[in-house]
Amino acid sequence: MTTFTLPGIRDVGRDPQHWTLPAVDMPNSPNIVPTPDSTAFVTFEGTFLGFGTTRKPTHLRHHGAFADPALGEKCNACRWSEIRIFYSKEDDIYLIHLSGISVASGESNRYRIERAVSALEVIEILTTNRQGEAARLSAPASRALAQAAEFDEDLREAYGERRARL
Repeated sequence: MTTFTLPGIRDVGRDPQHWTLPAVDMPNSPNIVPTPDSTAFVTFEGTFLGFGTTRKPTHLRHHGAFADPALGEKCNACRWSEIRIFYSKEDDIYLIHLSGISVASGESNRYRIERAVSALEVIEILTTNRQGEAARLSAPASRALAQAAEFDEDLREAYGERRARL
């Protein structure tokens, strides 16, 4: 079984490292390593540039041990999203790792990796475009991008341009 630890805020901006991250299968990707339990992992050498999360430390009021979406309950201590931005110098590509984490019994975590060839594409991938609303960056996406802008000049420029348009 492949083991992994998702990097957190304290890992941002350090020297390039070897990463093994869970992801869904991406066709034509030489770095995908499938496992017997059908979880796929992406392996690469890169720099962890930014992190954002919707996780909250305390539970909101909900009827059971975990918030029930069927009842309209939301609790970011039960279920939350995480965004991680990496840059692989070897592949000259950005990797955006998106996680849906759940501590509710019977639920599993979800992972996805998006690849971007430019800093502007990173921002487009992280831009929320809901029907009837103006395009925007979520709080975790904005935080991850702000951190990444400290360590990557192209992202700094693209993020600055994006903020000027908001």
